[in-house]
Amino acid sequence: MAEVETTVCPQCGSTIAIDKRHVVWCDKCDWNLDAGSKPEIDSRQERRAARAKAKGERLFLDLRQSDQLRPGNSSARNASFVLALAIHLTTAAVFALGLYFVVTSFLSLPMFVFGIPLLLVGLVLRPQLGRLERDTLTLGPGDAPALYAVLNRIGANLGARPVDVIAIEPDFNAAHGQVGVRRRRVLWIGLSLWNILDDQQRVGLLAHELAHQVNGDLTHGLVVGTALRTLGTWMAILHARTWQRGPVSNAFESVERLGQLLASLAMRALSFVVGAVFRLELSLLFHSQQRAEYYADWLAAGVASRDAMVGCLDHLHLERLCILAIRFAAQREQPDVWAAERRFLSDLSAKEWERLRRLDARQGTSIDSTHPPTNLRIELLRQKPAQAAHVTMSSTESAAISEELAQCFSRLNTTLMEMAA
Repeated sequence: MAEVETTVCPQCGSTIAIDKRHVVWCDKCDWNLDAGSKPEIDSRQERRAARAKAKGERLFLDLRQSDQLRPGNSSARNASFVLALAIHLTTAAVFALGLYFVVTSFLSLPMFVFGIPLLLVGLVLRPQLGRLERDTLTLGPGDAPALYAVLNRIGANLGARPVDVIAIEPDFNAAHGQVGVRRRRVLWIGLSLWNILDDQQRVGLLAHELAHQVNGDLTHGLVVGTALRTLGTWMAILHARTWQRGPVSNAFESVERLGQLLASLAMRALSFVVGAVFRLELSLLFHSQQRAEYYADWLAAGVASRDAMVGCLDHLHLERLCILAIRFAAQREQPDVWAAERRFLSDLSAKEWERLRRLDARQGTSIDSTHPPTNLRIELLRQKPAQAAHVTMSSTESAAISEELAQCFSRLNTTLMEMAA
């Protein structure tokens, strides 16, 4: 057997085995845990992130002592709903004011200066019901009967309604929501994540997403969810650049530049107000939304088993490295980026995976801003009573689902290769 190369930790003096494939770090004192790289954020963002992390940890400590995970009524939750209604009423008022100018000042100056712009703004800011992009890869019940059969069993166990369509993406994530006027229920499956899970962990992933129908999360509701999208649209409009710097050559350009400056200042002021409202709404929703995610994890653990759900969540620590593995495979023109991702996972050492766990715990990393830190989600599940699986995926079903998704894997493999070219 080849001798293992070692070094000495400069911080605590422990012996460190060197694996040239991964970061050299000390598992005794966490020396070089972040490999010397820290995210570049300004002091305001750092303070905001620290406050959010502290607030999340306080919520975790409360839930650890509680038998009730489902979010209930609270003053903050009710206030977030009222604020969402106020946001929609503001949009309606903008449209109504524009309509008033058009009707009362038809074909006159106020109609063109105020009426039509306000109508257009009202239309842009109308409640966004969501939609699937035309190029989205989708599967209906006829395209994937085995996958839908598993979903239906999970839904029946949770008391959730059947999914209308499955959208397949290359992302390292999954999601559930409703789109369009008919409020079609859509399940988004990211193949980068699905690809590295075992069958029962996949059941846990699907169960967590379907649990959003029954976990009391207001952000998945019509009123609050559309209000958040409206605020996002406001922010995008108000961040548009209206003032062009540079020399002017005549009086005309001076007047134009002054108008741009005044418009830019006005938009900045409005952007500050809208940003404050956005942050207020997110702050009011914080406890309810995070609690709903913990509850969705618990519900999913009751479907797939606690161990399977913990295993699913544990793979979220690998997001960045899995995405890099896929990207490098595509850039090197390897024929199958999904096989390259699975090879990366099989080659990943237990120590490197542990480093990623500890790094995420230190930074309070979550799969996205709507979820609690991954390490806290895992810890809370482990501290609750163990749950056995109520829905399992048989080997026959697994093989059938793999066949149903094979074309999706192939098409997105081609897409990723083309994007890397």
